[in-house]
Amino acid sequence: MDPTKKIIPFLTFALLASPQAFLLVRSIAGSWVATADGLPKVGGLLLHALVFVLLTHFLWKLVYGPKKVGGCGCGM
Repeated sequence: MDPTKKIIPFLTFALLASPQAFLLVRSIAGSWVATADGLPKVGGLLLHALVFVLLTHFLWKLVYGPKKVGGCGCGM
């Protein structure tokens, strides 16, 4: 695997796992996401995990294009 393909998940995780991200989401969605210090609660962890998967998937498709089906190179 190309080492540059590890950058998208790394940056996405670093962005979503930061206490500042939890505080921002807490200010929008409420106190069920995180404590006042930015420590995640269970609901916040599940929410951020879902957002991580979706965001990584869409960024991957945006940067590297759609997955090729087949792979035989036969043009079918």
